[in-house]
Amino acid sequence: MASQNSKRFFLFLIFVGFILTVIGFFSPGWRQYSNGGGEPQLGLASYYCGSGMNKVNAKDCYRWFIAREPWLKAVVAFMSIAFILEVVLLLITLVHVCRKRDDANSFAPAVFLCLLISICLLIAWVVFASKNQTDAKYMVSTQNQLNSKNYPGYSFYLTVISFVFFVFATLVGFYAIKEVNEEHGLGRA
Repeated sequence: MASQNSKRFFLFLIFVGFILTVIGFFSPGWRQYSNGGGEPQLGLASYYCGSGMNKVNAKDCYRWFIAREPWLKAVVAFMSIAFILEVVLLLITLVHVCRKRDDANSFAPAVFLCLLISICLLIAWVVFASKNQTDAKYMVSTQNQLNSKNYPGYSFYLTVISFVFFVFATLVGFYAIKEVNEEHGLGRA
């Protein structure tokens, strides 16, 4: 039952990738500003308006958050699709790993979903990385400090790492399908 071990490893990889995606998607660190500390952080599903000299008026911060550029809406859409597919993938894989019956045909959809998730994450972070620096957003703080130097933050990098986990999980999934086929004599010519 070597294929069961591969499937368990697949489950582990997608679970870690899911956790990284959740943290990356729902934390405010996609776009961070550099201005001496306490800067605002703007995410895809949340935001932080900063503190101290760099704190931005809450209304201004919220207005920026909801007035997104089309490219940022695309990033949110692909991250949302990836998140939903990850939940479905986790459920399918849990059921499959817990079952006694072992066949490649029932596991193949999980691997295909994993590949789709990898593609969604790739599109999301490539679009963000290519467009973020061209989209200069100046945010004036309540103390008239100008927050202007933004860069991708920790949430962005968590998504990149999540992508790597899902690509690796996809490869492990294909290997598990190969193992199942060989265990059932389907992989031999």
